Amino acid sequence: MKKLSQFITLLSLILLPIYAQAVDYMPQTVPNPKTYGQDFYVSNPDRVLFNVTDTLLNQKLKELQLNTGVEMAVVAIDGYNENKYLIARDFAIDLFNYWGIGDKDKNTGLLLFLAQRSREIEIITGSGIEGIMTDAVCGKILDDAIPLLRVDNFDSAIQWITGDIYNYLMEPDNRMELLSGKRPANPQDAQDTANYFIIGFLLMIVFAFIAYKRLNGKPGQPKEEIQKLAQPAQTSLGCLAFIFPIPLLFFYLYYRYARKHVKMTPPKCEKCGHDMDMLPEEQMLAMMDKTQQVENEIQSRSFSAWRCPDCGEEQLLINKGDKGKVYGICPTCGAKAYKLTAQKVLIAPTYTHGGEREEAYLCACCGHEELKKVNLPIKQRSSYSSGSSSSSSYRGGGYGRSSSSGSWGGGHSSGGGAGRRF
Repeated sequence: MKKLSQFITLLSLILLPIYAQAVDYMPQTVPNPKTYGQDFYVSNPDRVLFNVTDTLLNQKLKELQLNTGVEMAVVAIDGYNENKYLIARDFAIDLFNYWGIGDKDKNTGLLLFLAQRSREIEIITGSGIEGIMTDAVCGKILDDAIPLLRVDNFDSAIQWITGDIYNYLMEPDNRMELLSGKRPANPQDAQDTANYFIIGFLLMIVFAFIAYKRLNGKPGQPKEEIQKLAQPAQTSLGCLAFIFPIPLLFFYLYYRYARKHVKMTPPKCEKCGHDMDMLPEEQMLAMMDKTQQVENEIQSRSFSAWRCPDCGEEQLLINKGDKGKVYGICPTCGAKAYKLTAQKVLIAPTYTHGGEREEAYLCACCGHEELKKVNLPIKQRSSYSSGSSSSSSYRGGGYGRSSSSGSWGGGHSSGGGAGRRF
C-alpha cells in the first residue's frame, strides 16, 4: 500500500504540469461568467485569482452596477494567442466587444483584463464612459497597483484596482453624470468660457497682423505670388475657425475674400519716387537677357517690368517662380536652371552596409551636365519589444453554479482606457 501511494504521488507530479499547461485563449474561447448567472462578472479559468477573490469581486461589481449603471467585467487568464494578437490591448478590446460589456444605449461598460504569462494588464472603457474614465485616470489607477503586480500579488492588485474604480465612479459628480447623463454645473465653466473668448480674440489680432503683411506683399510682387504666400495663413485660420467659430469665423470669411481680390502694390521710381506702371509681357521680354528668358520660361523665377510715367525710368523686378524649389543655381552660367534629371542606385543599402546612388543634373540654360554620387545610409530594422514571460502558478477556487444564465448589456468600446506591462 505504501508503494502504491508513492507511485500515485510520483505520477501526479509528472502529470500535473501537463494538465496545468496554459491555454492560449481567443476572445471566443474565454469562459463567459454570465453563463453562471446575471450576478457573475469575473472570468478566472486558469485560477490566476483565488476563489475568495472571485466572490468578493462579484459582490463589488454587482453593487457598482446597481449604484451607477456601469457594467464591469474582470478577466484573469494565463495567456492569449500571441500569434493572433501582438499585445494584450488588442485582445482585450476584441473580448470587450465580443461579449458586449455595458449598457447597449449608454455604452458604460468596463473591462479589467490581466494576462499573467505576458505580464500585461489593461483597462478598456466603453465609448460612453470615456469622458469620466479618461485614459489618464485609468493609467493612474493601474500605476498605483504596479508594485503589487510585480511581486505576483494578483489578488490584492485586482481588488485594489477594482476598489479604486468603484470609489472614483461613486463620487457624487461622476455618479450623477452616469445616472442622469448630465454633469453638475461647475463654476470653473464660466471662467473657461471667458478664457475661450480671450484666446480667440488674441488669435484674431495675430492673424490680422499676418493678413496685413501677407496680403499687401512687396512692391511689384505678382498677385499670384501674394495669393500663394497667403494660402497657409488662410488654411490655419480656417482650422482654428472650427475651434473658435464666434471670434474667428467672420474674420476667416473676410480673409478668404481679400485673398481672392488682392491688388499688386506698384514699386516707386528710384529717381523721382512716383508710382510706376506695369509694362506688357512683350516689352518685359525685350528688357530681359537670355538667362532671364530661360528662367521665366521654366518658371524658376518670375519677372515684372515697370516704367515711370513721369521720368520714363524702367525697372525689371525679379520674384520667386512657381517651380523655384525644383531648380538650383548652375555652377557654370549662374542661371537658376540647374535640375536633377535622373537618378539610379548603384549599390543598394543593406542592414550591414550603406549604398550608393548616381544623380544626373542638367542646366536648361547653358546645357551643362554633371554626374554626382551620393552615399546612402545603412537600412534600419524596426524593433518590437515583447513583454517578459513568467510561469503560471496554480491557485484554487472556481465558479459557483447558478440555476439560470445571464447576459451582458450589448455595449461597445472604441478602444479607450490604458494598459501597463509589469
